[in-house]
Amino acid sequence: MQVNGQDLRQVQHQVAVSALRTKTPTFNMLVAREIAFQQSAPNLESSAPNTECDTHLSLTLKPADNGDYGFSIYPAQVGNLTGYFVDYVQPDSMAGAYLSAGDELVAMNGELLNKLSLEQVNKLIYDSTHKLELLIRRMPQMNGERQEQEQDVTQFKRPPRYEKGLLVHCVTVNRSEGSLGLSICGGAEHDCNPFSHDERGIFISRLTANGMAIQAGLRVGDRILSVNGIDLRQAYHEQAVEAILGIKSNELVFEVRQDPPPPGLREVIIHRMPGIPLGLKLMGGTNVNSDAQASPLGLTDFGIYVNYIDPEGLIDRDGRIKPGDCILEANDEWLVGAPLFRAVQKLQEDVDKWKLTVCDGTEESIRASHMHDAGPFILSADPPVPF
Repeated sequence: MQVNGQDLRQVQHQVAVSALRTKTPTFNMLVAREIAFQQSAPNLESSAPNTECDTHLSLTLKPADNGDYGFSIYPAQVGNLTGYFVDYVQPDSMAGAYLSAGDELVAMNGELLNKLSLEQVNKLIYDSTHKLELLIRRMPQMNGERQEQEQDVTQFKRPPRYEKGLLVHCVTVNRSEGSLGLSICGGAEHDCNPFSHDERGIFISRLTANGMAIQAGLRVGDRILSVNGIDLRQAYHEQAVEAILGIKSNELVFEVRQDPPPPGLREVIIHRMPGIPLGLKLMGGTNVNSDAQASPLGLTDFGIYVNYIDPEGLIDRDGRIKPGDCILEANDEWLVGAPLFRAVQKLQEDVDKWKLTVCDGTEESIRASHMHDAGPFILSADPPVPF
């Protein structure tokens, strides 16, 4: 089919001869081999063997708007070489129209894959931003089932697929016994700091302790790509809420991407000391009666941020929290998306210590913290919605 990368499937005989006469010390050939399968029970009425051929297909895939090609692969050892097989195909993708689970990827963009590592193959896919040219081998089917290869094949643990170089996996949550135990935030209409970074989306903002979602393996900060096949990558907040609430099945399959954690993520424990205040002023939060875009400090998300630190307070003495930082959680209560007054109440509780989960702030929050004389304010955005 190929000699040293030259496609010979549609060429004249002389062209093929010339390709084989090339002065080179080695020839790299791609061949299609006819494989005979012996039926488990011979047909006594016919002595003709049942012979079927592997099918080789050439196709060109184009990525979706999010850059994803819609399929994942896994490696398997075939003899002394490594083969790469299709593990999962997204039904509504271009790949879903041509690829099937179990197809072997023989070549990609003209490069044979049997001597490449999984990381190298994934990089080939990731670097193909406009199109992906594939040569695949499809095993014949018998009695409706794909035949197993006769070679010694050792299956490795199938790796999860990647989108934009980030880990993607599916988590199944069963809600037959109650709520899902999660809240979401974000949407295509606004940022969802500290999660969204440079790409907006729908994120898990809170998980109920011992709830079904956390037991299934979801985590705070997971980006929800789809639920039961419904693509949420470009969904507005309300659309995502309606999509999840509209699923009648008790079993929800979340396709999530593990984005990098917020920069500067850390836990800070501050112990109370008699006569010394905690010493900070907050800004941000949610309030449906005000306009985020009109906020005097210019914030456009609904995180809780440090506006000002009192030089005589415990926070300043500790030194690990600075103006502009985002307070994600206080004493096990998630504050992103909470009203400002609730964050203030939480930090005013009579406790022996404050356990704070904090991350670095945004350029907007740092700039706003320099204007602390403007006073705290409450900005508007969609609060997290519990399920």
